[in-house]
Amino acid sequence: MPDPQILKLDDDFTLVKRFIDGEESAFNQLVVRHKERVRSIIYITVNHTDYIDDIAQDVFVKVYSNGGINISPVFFNMLIQKQMWKVKCEKNCPG
Repeated sequence: MPDPQILKLDDDFTLVKRFIDGEESAFNQLVVRHKERVRSIIYITVNHTDYIDDIAQDVFVKVYSNGGINISPVFFNMLIQKQMWKVKCEKNCPG
């Protein structure tokens, strides 16, 4: 019996291909599939609920802008870190 994680990755790649081919609903499925994981990573890292949805939205906008090509956990983590740094700077930087 195939490993469920492998099947999920294969399905993610299929959704990315469909999105690249112009099917917007495929990206929406990717968002639904990964939204809670992204929100959890943000919560664990920021530990502040006020910014979770804003940062998560920014992450998915970046993925969308990138054509959905790279949805790996490393890419998500990089985007999350970048967006959290931006929010932190906006709160604490002068001007």
